[in-house]
Amino acid sequence: MSYCRFENTLRDLQDCVNAIESGEYNEEGIHGYELDAVQELLETCREFLDLENTIDNIIEFHED
Repeated sequence: MSYCRFENTLRDLQDCVNAIESGEYNEEGIHGYELDAVQELLETCREFLDLENTIDNIIEFHED
């Protein structure tokens, strides 16, 4: 649902970060489709960061 897209994604991304930081996933603990997904997620996060200026503009617009 688009009205909670970012809120839900934030929670899921935080869960992924916590799993990696806690050692739940390491070089030996991620395989197959999950490994493919983590690689694609990293690339998508880089693309999101490339939009930083656009995102900042959106935030500034709504703060006024």
